[in-house]
Amino acid sequence: MTKIILSLCFFVFSCFFIISCSKSSSGGGGGTTPAFCDGVTSTYAANVQPLIVSKCLLGSNCHSAGSVNAGGELTDYNKVFNKRATIKSTLNAGSMPQTGTITLDEKKKIICWIDAGAANN
Repeated sequence: MTKIILSLCFFVFSCFFIISCSKSSSGGGGGTTPAFCDGVTSTYAANVQPLIVSKCLLGSNCHSAGSVNAGGELTDYNKVFNKRATIKSTLNAGSMPQTGTITLDEKKKIICWIDAGAANN
């Protein structure tokens, strides 16, 4: 009887473990829900680049040309694209920008652009 109870407990625990470790079907690189980006249309040239310039280059001077900060330079599309995962995680964590502020709508424009594939558009 004890073996049956232990076996049943092991089975139930295993099922919970497998379910909790499975990826969601939402895709997008993790961290945001589909509802977060509902209705957000964002392009690099129209939305993301101006925010990077105003919040990260000019506004804080942290990621301009020659930057030795942890994130490095964010002066062109390729540099932003290569750092997109770091940009997303620091925005989600609320640790950037270090100086000034960024609104939720501004965060959404950057994060949803990244989640949509970070196209050079």
